[in-house]
Amino acid sequence: MVSVKVPFSTTITSHALLIRAGGDAVGAITSWQPKQDRTVTPVYEFGNASLGSFTTGGGADVPAEPGEPYEIVPGNITGTTITINRYDIYRRRFEQAFGTNNLEMLTKQDRSISLIEFWASPEGDLDFNYIYYGAWFTSIGRNHDAKGDRIVMANATAMYTRRREV
Repeated sequence: MVSVKVPFSTTITSHALLIRAGGDAVGAITSWQPKQDRTVTPVYEFGNASLGSFTTGGGADVPAEPGEPYEIVPGNITGTTITINRYDIYRRRFEQAFGTNNLEMLTKQDRSISLIEFWASPEGDLDFNYIYYGAWFTSIGRNHDAKGDRIVMANATAMYTRRREV
């Protein structure tokens, strides 16, 4: 699937960030930034009540003092987003590359899409791929600048339901 030779390196590098639709390359992405957030809530000791101690990364128990957190409780995942930037091109604008003819208004996206991220290693033995299911664009726009190279940048943020390695 990768049409560009992967540089031989032990460090993961960004290369050939292509948008494909139906197997055809329809554009190049300049920036792809998936992220997830999670709320983490500290639980504190109160007064002289000893609710316990916390275990450090090295396995030792450290007693909590009054007013100090003794545990951190992970919450639900939020903020499952991907920020995408791309040079806009006349042949196929950003929204067309993602399968819609017109996203002048976000309400014109009438179904979710799946986004697939392919990673290839230099020797092909450590390849990995992710599918981002149930993605909806939450913002889309273009940056115009009369200075510098004057390239029009298309940008979008998509929120996805879940990510799975395939």
